[in-house]
Amino acid sequence: MRRSCRTKTPSKYFVPEVQDTRQKRLGTARRAARKLGQPDVNQDGTPFCCDKCGSNYIVKPGRCLTSKGHAAAPKRKRVFGIRYKTDPETKKRLTLCNACGIRFDRQEKNQDRYKVPKATDQDKLKYLEEAKRFASSLVEGLKDPDADRLACLHISSKPCGCMQRYIIAEGNMEKSRDRASILLKMIKDAKKLKEKKSYSIEELINKGKKFRKVGLGNGQKRSKEFEEFVLTNRQYLRNQLKFCERACQRILSYSNNFLHKKLKTEPERRERIERTKGKMALGLLKDITELSDIKCCEAECSLMAQSHAVLLKTWRERANSGQAEARKVLAEMLTPSGKVSNCANFITLVTGCSLSTIQSVATQMRETGGDREPPAHGLKRYWKNHPRRQRSLSELEQDVLGTRESQPVAQKASTDRTTSTEGGGGGDNNSAATDIETPALTATQLREQQNQLKRLQQHLDEQQRRISQQQSVIEQQLQQHKLAMQQKRLQQKQRQQQQQLQQEQQQQQLSETQQQEIIQAQQQATSEEVGSQSTARQQAETQQASTQQQQQQVAQLVAQQQLLLHQLGAQQIAQQLVAQQQQVASTGTAVTVAQPSVAMEGMMDSRLLQQNTQQLLQEIPEPNQCAAEQHAPAAAGDAE
Repeated sequence: MRRSCRTKTPSKYFVPEVQDTRQKRLGTARRAARKLGQPDVNQDGTPFCCDKCGSNYIVKPGRCLTSKGHAAAPKRKRVFGIRYKTDPETKKRLTLCNACGIRFDRQEKNQDRYKVPKATDQDKLKYLEEAKRFASSLVEGLKDPDADRLACLHISSKPCGCMQRYIIAEGNMEKSRDRASILLKMIKDAKKLKEKKSYSIEELINKGKKFRKVGLGNGQKRSKEFEEFVLTNRQYLRNQLKFCERACQRILSYSNNFLHKKLKTEPERRERIERTKGKMALGLLKDITELSDIKCCEAECSLMAQSHAVLLKTWRERANSGQAEARKVLAEMLTPSGKVSNCANFITLVTGCSLSTIQSVATQMRETGGDREPPAHGLKRYWKNHPRRQRSLSELEQDVLGTRESQPVAQKASTDRTTSTEGGGGGDNNSAATDIETPALTATQLREQQNQLKRLQQHLDEQQRRISQQQSVIEQQLQQHKLAMQQKRLQQKQRQQQQQLQQEQQQQQLSETQQQEIIQAQQQATSEEVGSQSTARQQAETQQASTQQQQQQVAQLVAQQQLLLHQLGAQQIAQQLVAQQQQVASTGTAVTVAQPSVAMEGMMDSRLLQQNTQQLLQEIPEPNQCAAEQHAPAAAGDAE
């Protein structure tokens, strides 16, 4: 058969360059199974068709993959049967495939589990009234009208109330007042910084009138101080205090456009806020060179990374630039090529988008017939479907001139001319032309006057707005001045109270020290008295002991002296007797005369000894007298 007569089969795969490698990788068994893939059959022999998804297979052949992503054997170990279910609404019997049957059972189980209780209109009104009441109580308590913003009014499925919960907390009034004052200070700082502009007014005043142009934003661009203030405090409110986004916007006075919209004055700059969710932001996406090693589906869309790596890189960069551009990228990747489009797994590997966004883009393209542009914003669609009523010329005249009946003189003259021409029925062409032109001229004049009046009104409105802004600024300054004065007074009172407390504490300390000194002096005096008494007692006891010893010694001496005297007297008597005997022997006349003299002498000696001993005993003081003499000078000293 010639080559010209052969039928050329179109390439089934997205990447024709890698077709040979894919053929080798699949193997003969898988190719045979792919060729022999025939639809399933019912029990009666008719071809199977799922009533839910319209599939001809009980189990999709592409789903027969193992956990590692490789192709399984062509023969299944487990035989799956047809699932028959009854529809709860129509009460009909449905023949479903395996996947639809599992999904049907899952919906019945989780129908009540995943239902989020939505708030009714009455609950919403009740919550809003409570929030307004709470805010008004804060206004009365803090005496500041800006405290009206300290209440979260956001209701999604149920009322939020994050700000109220934070302020009330445990129910302590002082702590809740402190928390509310911190948030109120944040509101006031945000208002001040919001009034500042990105340019300096002094530089513009110094320039001439020709050079007073501000830029594209006409001076409405926020200052960098306000931007830093919002971004730092938003993180604190969102992460630490767990406030919702609407509550943060009420406190910090910013909008969604402030965070997400790209500025025309700085087109190269990205959004003010950075993404914190998603695979792209968390850095979980794999490199494009590694995607070819992953098998995403049966068609193996990931092999596109080998031949079209630059295209995938551009798609990834565009998807990371913003939400609208990411939806455009998803639309491009979902457009079919040869009746085949990229699978959802491959799209998530490239862009990092979730399956829900991919599904929403796919449905939008299906409904619009393949339009890649993302849908318009909800507010744009709303105002397109609900246009504002345009005012007629008569209503504008009434607003401008004051009454509908008042008509200009030129219009009356034109009407008179037209009536005259109609009544005459003739005349020149010039007169007819003038009659036709005059009403047009009057209409243009009216419009010009209306435009001028509108401009004047706009100018007056701007002046009034500026005056109101100045008044509000002055009122805020007055309030701040009053608050500052009140704070100063409170601080002075606190200082005075602190000084009084310090003085009282010092007096108390002095009195306590004096009392302690007196008590210590008394204790010392008592201790000294006790010591003196004890020493006196000890001295008296020692003196008594010494006197007793002296008395004993004197008694011993007296006894010894008496003994000595007796011994001496006896010796003398014996000697005298011996002498008398000798004299008697010689002469016997003087014996009787000598004996009484010796006896008298011995008696006299003994008396003298007794007198001497009595004098010695009298000279020794008694112990009681010694103690009395020692106590007498001590008592005299105490009396002094």
